[in-house]
Amino acid sequence: IAVGHGQMNPRKLENVMHSFMEGQYDILLCTSIIESGLDLPRVNTIIIDNTHMFGLADLYQLRGRVGRSHHQAYCYLIVPERSKLKPEAGNRIDAIRRFTELGSGWNIAMRDLEMRGAGELLGASQHGQMISIGYALFEDLIRQEARSLEGIDTGADTDVRVEIPGDSYIPPSYVPDVTERVRIYRNVWRASCEKEIDDWINYLSDRFGEPEESVLNCAQRARIGYLARKAGIEEVVLSGSVARVVFSPGTETSRSAPDNLKVTVTVEKTGRIVVNINLKDLSESQKVKRTLSLLRYLQE
Repeated sequence: IAVGHGQMNPRKLENVMHSFMEGQYDILLCTSIIESGLDLPRVNTIIIDNTHMFGLADLYQLRGRVGRSHHQAYCYLIVPERSKLKPEAGNRIDAIRRFTELGSGWNIAMRDLEMRGAGELLGASQHGQMISIGYALFEDLIRQEARSLEGIDTGADTDVRVEIPGDSYIPPSYVPDVTERVRIYRNVWRASCEKEIDDWINYLSDRFGEPEESVLNCAQRARIGYLARKAGIEEVVLSGSVARVVFSPGTETSRSAPDNLKVTVTVEKTGRIVVNINLKDLSESQKVKRTLSLLRYLQE
């Protein structure tokens, strides 16, 4: 058994590490000094004592010391009983156990960011309270403020109710990892143009294979939502033989719909403009396409 730690004479520590790498020792008992900068292909097992005392990034680096060749690798985490762990430590253990696939570094980094906070963008602090509002809202606020400083009108961030025929979701069988699915959902619903939605579909096709119908429906819902927000519309519901398009109160439009779309326009007592599109005798995909035609027409 070899022993290595940071308080050893540098030359002695170097000799110990070289001896271990050459196979003169079977076990290396050491501190976290080995978490980075070492490539040990012959090592296939690591046992981490008091795992709850380490940060998530440290655990990820330590785990990465094994499995660096064709040998099956194992990482054992030694912790006290769950009831004795602080919630933060338990979350770190759960994260390192969950993300084990190749390329999980991004997921680990995002989870660490959510747990510790993003820190101050304009200060020196390396931690923050982002967890109190969530990473997604934090990211939205930063994006909106950046666009505001650039003089770009962000407009009202209106939630649009969108309902279309058929299921609209990403099946676990298509994207197994739940965190990855959440990220993919977020990307498509934050699209700032139709091209980004097309790129989203191409990304899924390239990485996960041909998208299922429910996944394509997600893209169509996002497309409708994006176009509706630009037009000041708060509701687009496709039900039966009619699509109901409702403009937000105070929204004005001077455009009249083309005759080929077969629409009727009414004004509610609240002042909201309601457009009903005739979808009779159309397939589900044709219903969506006709609705998109009206929304695109309103952008012209």
